[in-house]
Amino acid sequence: MSGEKQDFTNSNGEEPFFLVNEFLEKEKNELEGILEVVKRKNMKHFDRAALLKNFTEGMFYASLKKAHGEKKSLEEEKKKLREELLIRKQELLKIISEREKKKEPAAEIKKKPGEKKELIKSRVSGKTFVAAEFSDGFYTVREPELKSHDVRILAEIKKLDIKNEKQVIKTLKEACVKNNVRYSENYYDIMRYYLIRDKKKFGRITPLIEDKDITEIVCTGPNRRILITYKGKHDIPSNVIFDNDEQINTFVKNIAQKTNEELSPEKPFFKAVVGDMAVSANISTKFLAPKFVIVKEKQAT
Repeated sequence: MSGEKQDFTNSNGEEPFFLVNEFLEKEKNELEGILEVVKRKNMKHFDRAALLKNFTEGMFYASLKKAHGEKKSLEEEKKKLREELLIRKQELLKIISEREKKKEPAAEIKKKPGEKKELIKSRVSGKTFVAAEFSDGFYTVREPELKSHDVRILAEIKKLDIKNEKQVIKTLKEACVKNNVRYSENYYDIMRYYLIRDKKKFGRITPLIEDKDITEIVCTGPNRRILITYKGKHDIPSNVIFDNDEQINTFVKNIAQKTNEELSPEKPFFKAVVGDMAVSANISTKFLAPKFVIVKEKQAT
């Protein structure tokens, strides 16, 4: 039977029917796919990919082996380096310490004291309301400090005629009660100073005008320090500043009114002599920032 060719046909001459295993069929298809790839002419590409993969894996495992072998020696090198750095640091600290011991004490720099002066005193109490200091190339004006409620009260009494002192005091007392502020003669002195400063004199630059050592006052615009010429020294900055265009416009217009000049956007420039001062100024326009220059005439000695 072993040497004979077996016949698997049935009595009708037909091949027998077998059930197909789906899993075996799937494996068969995958094998056929692999055979198909192997038969392709560009198998050299796959060979190179396999060679590169094997080479990379070999290098990776070799580097791991080498790193593992060198880990111990690397730790020893780090330890040695830390010890050397510590020794070097100790040497440097020692050198610095020795130099500090030999170092002579620095000469004490003596700061030149500022020049202080009293500018305005109260006519009632005789107390100094406004003082100034010139130090390190800077001119500082010191006036009585106003808090927010003081500003509100001042705004109310500024509506009055300052010549009518009784009405000013009455309104001031009423405003103090309204704003929960204690009225006193000293408080009245402070309010009176600001009334005269802003309504009768030259506003916030009044202290600069009162100082006879200042010969020139220059405002180049809002939010910029007023520059002065003090005892022949030019462009000295001060702590006096106008906050916005409107404040400068108001100041320039008040000066112009003293000479019966009217300013407008069509006629923004102003030049005149007011008392012992030569004033050149302009109000703001669409194309101009407000500014002014005041030059005092030299006093006869």
